[in-house]
Amino acid sequence: MNILKNNKGITLLALAITVLVLIIITGAAVSVSVNILGVTKFENVETALLLIQSKCKILAEKKAIGEIEEDGLYGVKQEGEGEFQGWYLLSMGDLIDMGVKGLNKLGMKESDESGSVKFYVDYALDDAEKEVDVAYIQIDGAGRERGVAIDDKEFKKLSEIKAYTGK
Repeated sequence: MNILKNNKGITLLALAITVLVLIIITGAAVSVSVNILGVTKFENVETALLLIQSKCKILAEKKAIGEIEEDGLYGVKQEGEGEFQGWYLLSMGDLIDMGVKGLNKLGMKESDESGSVKFYVDYALDDAEKEVDVAYIQIDGAGRERGVAIDDKEFKKLSEIKAYTGK
C-alpha cells in the first residue's frame, strides 16, 4: 500500500518538457521537408529547361544551315518591349512535342493554356557565339512573374541557373 501512495505518476514539469521536445522535433522535420520540396522543384525545373534547350539547339542549328525556316522553330516570337523581347513563348503543345514530362510538377496543367507557367526560348539566331537560353516563369497569385528559387535566390533563365550551380 505504501508503494502505491508514493507513486503519483508523471509530473506536470516532465509532461511540459516532453511536449516541448516533441514540438522542436516536429518543427525540424517540417523545415527539412520544405527544403527538400524546394530542391526537388528546382531540380525538376532545371531538368525541363535542359531538355527544352537541347531540343531548341537542334532547331537553331538547322535554322543556321538553312535546313528550316524561322516558322519551323518552336514557339511564338515575342515582339514589343520587356525582358523576353525577341524570345519565343512556348505553348503547351510545343512542350509536349518536345517530350517535356511532369508539367504538373512544374505548376502547369496539361489542359491549362492560361499562362500560370510560361517557358521562353532564345534561339540566339543573330549571335553564333551565344548559346540557346531557356526561361521558366511562374505567375504568382498577385500576378508577379517569378522564377524558381533555391538558397533564397530566384532564377528565371537556365543561363543564370548554370552560372549559380557551376554546371
